[in-house]
Amino acid sequence: MSDGLFLLDKPRGVSSFRALAPAKRLFATRKIGHTGTLDPFATGLMVVLVGRATRLAQWLLPLEKRYEATVRFGEATDTLDPEGTVVETGPLPDPTDVDRILSEFTGEIEQVPPAYSAVKVAGERAYRVARRGGVPTVAARRVVVSAATMAPIDTRDYELSLTCGSGTYVRSLARDIAGRLGTVAHLTHLRRVAVGPFHVDNATSLEEEGPVPLLLPIGEIVPHMPGVRPIHLSERQAEAAYRGVPIAALELPPQPEGDYVLLSESGAPVAIAAFATGRWRYRWVLGRL
Repeated sequence: MSDGLFLLDKPRGVSSFRALAPAKRLFATRKIGHTGTLDPFATGLMVVLVGRATRLAQWLLPLEKRYEATVRFGEATDTLDPEGTVVETGPLPDPTDVDRILSEFTGEIEQVPPAYSAVKVAGERAYRVARRGGVPTVAARRVVVSAATMAPIDTRDYELSLTCGSGTYVRSLARDIAGRLGTVAHLTHLRRVAVGPFHVDNATSLEEEGPVPLLLPIGEIVPHMPGVRPIHLSERQAEAAYRGVPIAALELPPQPEGDYVLLSESGAPVAIAAFATGRWRYRWVLGRL
């Protein structure tokens, strides 16, 4: 079975789960995952992990994401996207007011996910409650928006460019910006263009008759994992780690708490380890990749 990462350009109109179906057939495996869902109406980049590389998802999830969206002011839908029903209308904003308040939505902000989202409420997905006609009580969360710009396309539509952390809902951001302007809005278009160093320009559409995409090997994925610091091993230490010898036998010096990638003298990743409460432990022994 192949192990590694490839970039998928998800088409509009399918869920993230269904978008992976062709990859499962192409690689003849069910062991496939990704580092962040996209709504069915959205398009763009999904970072897809295959085989053993799926174990790296937890370290890739924090990568920043970049989006391009179209915000339509004056109309709110129940889903906050073009697939919903218009439930409220409002005035169109003045472009100077949009520029003035946008800085309030950068940095660490509090955001309530949409009612039509996969967030769990009392053990059930919020969208399931909403589809039954219920009103799910979705808790606010802290998210990080590193950068946001908006430019008018016409009197009601604005182009939104956004760089944000994991867990940010662009639909909620459009709703909240509109609310601050005394009106309502929804997204008519959403495209994820980048995840960390990975860009949609390098992604495949994964057509059924197309070639099997080349996988980025696990050893080349590890350097892109944020917050994982490198430690270089001697030849003796690396050989012991390759064999899964208990990490205490490697005699690694104490480090600040966190995750580390243990590298051989040649720079090849050998294992991922954590230092916490004064002790080292393996998170995953990669072995000879």
